[in-house]
Amino acid sequence: MGVLAFGIEAGMSEAGDWAWYLYDPSTQRELGTIYAPPILAGTDTFQSLWGLFFPRPPYFRVDFYAWTDDARQLAHHRIDQAPDDSDRSPDWRHALDINGGSLVLYLGQSAQPEHKWRIEAWRFDASGQRRHEPVVVAVGAAADRPAWMVGGLNLLRESVILYEFRGRAQGVWVASNGSVLARADLGTAPRPIPHYMERFGEGLTLAPLYDLSLALRVSGEWIWTIPNSKNAGPARPAPDWLASRPNTKLELARGYSAYVLLPFGNLIPAPESQDVAFFDQSGDFCGSLEVPVNRPPGYPGPDIDLGRDGTLFQQTRSGCDPDYDCCGWNFWPRLAE
Repeated sequence: MGVLAFGIEAGMSEAGDWAWYLYDPSTQRELGTIYAPPILAGTDTFQSLWGLFFPRPPYFRVDFYAWTDDARQLAHHRIDQAPDDSDRSPDWRHALDINGGSLVLYLGQSAQPEHKWRIEAWRFDASGQRRHEPVVVAVGAAADRPAWMVGGLNLLRESVILYEFRGRAQGVWVASNGSVLARADLGTAPRPIPHYMERFGEGLTLAPLYDLSLALRVSGEWIWTIPNSKNAGPARPAPDWLASRPNTKLELARGYSAYVLLPFGNLIPAPESQDVAFFDQSGDFCGSLEVPVNRPPGYPGPDIDLGRDGTLFQQTRSGCDPDYDCCGWNFWPRLAE
């Protein structure tokens, strides 16, 4: 992020939730609030959702932005389309298309007299242009408002939207042109544990698999495999190689020929080391890398993430004064290329 003309930082909101703030480093002026981590949607572009609260009358406004890495705005779309700002208690999710671009889900609920909710799916290319008009994938009465929703994209570029409805998990598959391909009841809806990271995707996450399905992680546990649209139907249990490794992030690596499982950085106290595990496309174990952890007592373990070029990077507090908040980074260049 150092090359950007603006900065992004995380902090606690007045409501007690974590949020990301966009600010101008030269003036320290806050430019807006990002309610999900920015997504690297192309080789030199990223995308983000902003949520702004207006107190009079009270409503949220949700906006999508696409930027270049030198801070040029490529696109802006207002996501909440209620013309009278009547949506109440909106919710939203943002998911990466690994082929370039992203998926946005928006859950809005109209004010009186209807009190109906709806889930909209938006698709954007790497430059932030819409691939299709917003698609309403579900609608219902306020009493049946979904307890959760999550979206992802498989390697066929199908958007897969899951949501809870009357205690059941429902699935909707949408093509890249916006046409609905299939719908299915997936089974009894899981009940994710609410926590501050859910809006960032850690409470519910869909990750693409090489067999064109997606894996669903709920509160750290890999529980389901979601089929593609041609096999739409009930969810299947997650494969053993995933289900046996909770609290991990799944990424595609080695030029999209292998998987890598990265550990969550939220364990307290921090472990002495973290394992980065590699698997082939069939899920067979290929080996692992033991990464040392250098954290003061009482601190959680660090995050490990994977860059587009296969570089592993780990946040560290090595060399920091324990009385001050600071961080650095360890890099393993192109290790998973």
